[in-house]
Amino acid sequence: MIYGMWKPPFLQALPFTAPGFELGAIAANDVYAGNLNFQLSFVSSKLVQICTDISANINQIAERYYNTTEEESAVKALFYPGCDSSTAVADFGREWNILSVNIGATFSNTRNRTTYPTSVAFGPYPYEIYGVMVGQLSAAYKWPSIAIVYDVSGITLFNLRVSQEIRRYMRQNYEHIDVHAFPVDVRGSVEFRPIIQEISLFTRVIFFAMPANVTQEFLMVFADSGEPREEYVHIYLDFVGSVKSPLNLDYNASSDVAASLWKSVFVVAICFDHDDVKMVALRKEFYRTAIDKYNATFRGPNGVANEFITTAYTSILLYAQVLNETINAGYDPRDGSRLAAAMLNRTFTFPAVGSVYIDENGERQNTICLYNFQPELQRFERVRYFDSATRTLRNASDAAVYWGTPHNIPPLSEPVCGFTKDRGPCSKLGSSTLGGIISGIVLVVLVLSCTVPPFLRMQKPAVDENWWVVDMHHLSRAVEVGSSEISGRSHPFSFKSNLLINAPMRYHGMHVWAKVVQISKRAVQLQSSNGIINIRPEFRQLMTEIRALSRRCANINPLIGIGLGPIRLTYLTALCQRGNLGNLIEEVSLDWGLKCSLIADLVEGVAAIHRTTIRRHGHLRPSKCLIDSRLVLKINEAGFYDTLHELQVELINPKNFEAIGETLHNAWVAPELRIELIESATFAHIAMQAEPPADVYAVGGLINYLLQDHTSSKDEKVVDFAFASNHGIPPNAVPLLSTLLYECRNVNPADRPNIWQVKMEIHKVADNAGKLFDQLVKRLEDYAVQLENAVSLRTYTLKQEMEKCDSLLGEMLPRYVLVQLRIGHLVQPQIFHSVTILMTGVAGFEEFVIKSQNSPLELVVFLNNMFTVFDCIIAKYDCYKVETILETCLVVSGLPVENHGDHVNVIASLVLEMRTEFKQGFPDGLHLKAGVHSGPCAAGVVGTARPRYCVFGDSVNVTSRLACTSKANKIHISNATEELLGFDPSFKVSRRGMTYLKGIGSMMTFWLDG
Repeated sequence: MIYGMWKPPFLQALPFTAPGFELGAIAANDVYAGNLNFQLSFVSSKLVQICTDISANINQIAERYYNTTEEESAVKALFYPGCDSSTAVADFGREWNILSVNIGATFSNTRNRTTYPTSVAFGPYPYEIYGVMVGQLSAAYKWPSIAIVYDVSGITLFNLRVSQEIRRYMRQNYEHIDVHAFPVDVRGSVEFRPIIQEISLFTRVIFFAMPANVTQEFLMVFADSGEPREEYVHIYLDFVGSVKSPLNLDYNASSDVAASLWKSVFVVAICFDHDDVKMVALRKEFYRTAIDKYNATFRGPNGVANEFITTAYTSILLYAQVLNETINAGYDPRDGSRLAAAMLNRTFTFPAVGSVYIDENGERQNTICLYNFQPELQRFERVRYFDSATRTLRNASDAAVYWGTPHNIPPLSEPVCGFTKDRGPCSKLGSSTLGGIISGIVLVVLVLSCTVPPFLRMQKPAVDENWWVVDMHHLSRAVEVGSSEISGRSHPFSFKSNLLINAPMRYHGMHVWAKVVQISKRAVQLQSSNGIINIRPEFRQLMTEIRALSRRCANINPLIGIGLGPIRLTYLTALCQRGNLGNLIEEVSLDWGLKCSLIADLVEGVAAIHRTTIRRHGHLRPSKCLIDSRLVLKINEAGFYDTLHELQVELINPKNFEAIGETLHNAWVAPELRIELIESATFAHIAMQAEPPADVYAVGGLINYLLQDHTSSKDEKVVDFAFASNHGIPPNAVPLLSTLLYECRNVNPADRPNIWQVKMEIHKVADNAGKLFDQLVKRLEDYAVQLENAVSLRTYTLKQEMEKCDSLLGEMLPRYVLVQLRIGHLVQPQIFHSVTILMTGVAGFEEFVIKSQNSPLELVVFLNNMFTVFDCIIAKYDCYKVETILETCLVVSGLPVENHGDHVNVIASLVLEMRTEFKQGFPDGLHLKAGVHSGPCAAGVVGTARPRYCVFGDSVNVTSRLACTSKANKIHISNATEELLGFDPSFKVSRRGMTYLKGIGSMMTFWLDG
């Protein structure tokens, strides 16, 4: 069954894909004639107009499935050119256990093999692969920072989706690479110069996800911007890289501008390895069938619709091959799970189409390529590609990459002159001039030090009036902030929207919280040509007031600085490790004492603001109340809206600057502000209009919110409650708090108390600060004791587990080698000049296996019992069991720590005890035989996944031959071993004579009798 949309504008619609299905079925019937016979059943409706599951008439699938009568041998499968998030059709496939193939998805929501075992996503354009390619290129060429300019208009869904996927993939897999996003709406006029100016401050690598004509416009503006073109690389993200000129630029343009632009342009696109000759013929059939039967016309011979129709064709051939293999193997062809599993982790090759790879998740992974403009050839050539099967970046041809940079190398992580062009050869001062200036300065300083009166030299240096200016070069994204993330730590670097960013960052080595807003206009020029900051005196006064406010009051979060770029304003404040008030309430159960402490901090901070010329905060809410590591509440962004006003900046789309709709329902927004908010819908304006009573109203709402007994609250909505003892509030405090909150939240601003009156009432409720402090100290002491007990328990458990681990590793490696590896030493292979090697075997073991008719399990039990006895004996001696193979055992003494000639006595004593134990504890007819040899050998650790300490050399071969030529209950030793044993009269040795050892020759050997 083929199910799909009928609306032609979508490339996945049936008029564009049905010809591929039909021709694929014809080809499959020809290839597998006599074994398979495909019949297509199209399920569609012209009422299905959009590419979603919700509006699609999926009930038609069930009707066709249950009402169609087929032969008993018929096998059903479900193909659908669906959308990115299609899962409803896949649900049918799972319930019926029939194969379901989606040829339209650009990424799949059915990759979970447990939930969707019968589904395969066969779409030709996976978005994630673009993120993989960007990450691979950035890592390969060591780009620490990149920029991506992308279209958010939705005219072409690809541009928005691919940019989102790149940023998501880079955040998850390349945290050390900063991705700076610049969204633009191409439906109107776009001002590219400010974007170029800001990009120039941190990177020389720019990716584009925009229409070709807009990208061309950006490149032309860039050419006129004065930026050094030879330092930049521009990479265009496209659907298919087969077109000759993806950006529609003139290769042969005589303009120097156009010629220089091509030198730095690359294209990243899906590359399909089709057989051009056969594919041309096949596409002609596609076009003819589409026009004749479906009245559908493709957009040019190289349109992207070709790949959807080709995918439809290929999906039938893929299904036919797997179905034929399943039938020939004798499996049930109706088992959709088996058919889908047979496609996983495989590369299929088809005529004209080429290779197709499906990964372990059931998703087709196409190859993505990097195309480079080659000036000599005057066309784009494939120079790099990412192999989805091996997950590696490979060279596509012998042609070298043409970077268009000096010395033809990739862009440097930082330009020679620096991003601000004030270093190295770009310095404005020559060395001689600079030397003269320095000499003059030194002379003046010496003169002044002798002439300036002492009392003037003792004056304090002037306060830096420009302390608030942020050097954006020292600002970078923070990947991790201590042991816990700040507010929003579930997404530490998250975009609230395209216009507002809240993120933890690093500035001059310290963690800060950055609020970044996009602006469309600024009236203030921060820095003039001579490097002097030119701002209004009113703004300097505001900055001084904000700085003094945080120094006077510990409940005000300090401002670190402000960065004002061409299109963005960055507002840095100190980082509070415990997040905001909402985070604290979600994570910690607050008792009455801690709630009182937080309320007192809140009131103290607001009172400090009301004492200044700022007069009010204007936008108090839980997200503005931050909690530091000592559980102290600090009010954030005091004076933020005054800063915007004094800088005279205009925000892009101020209606979306804050969550207006959600905020209107919050109990911390005063009624008088809600009315103005509805009319103007801009918080920057409303915050400036707010008066101190509005803050008092917000304080009442925040106290109400804080006192509620809620274990989790993911939003900031507050519901009034009747105070009761089950909220943990003392009964004598309930009337006072009820009255206070009622007055704070009075509709009439004039009837609300001022913040100092609120502060007095809160002090009455909270008793006295000393008692509260004692409670906090006791709580910390209790917590410390609990923590120590927990640490002790975990340490004991860890020690036990480490002992178990050491015991297991001790079975694989000698104790000495294990200790060396644990302390970080590399265990090198060694030559040991004198060791003694023992190899044991069981005489009669083969007859025992054949005649006893024991089951394999019984044989395993026998071997386990035998080697358990041997292990207990070996543990008594200074030796190491190297390995066991079937009934044989290899033991060595004298390594890895040499035992000064005792090795031969150790092995002799060991093998005699092993023989005695074997006689007493194992069945008649089985006898131990052994071979012993002394000599040099090499030994070392082999392998990493399952490391083993192995022994090599001729001595091992001689021991093996001695064991093979030994007899039942005999210990066969070499001449070298006999000579060493001769020094100890306690061992009895008898001569066997000259013995032929295979591969070694004749050798005088002996028996160790006791």
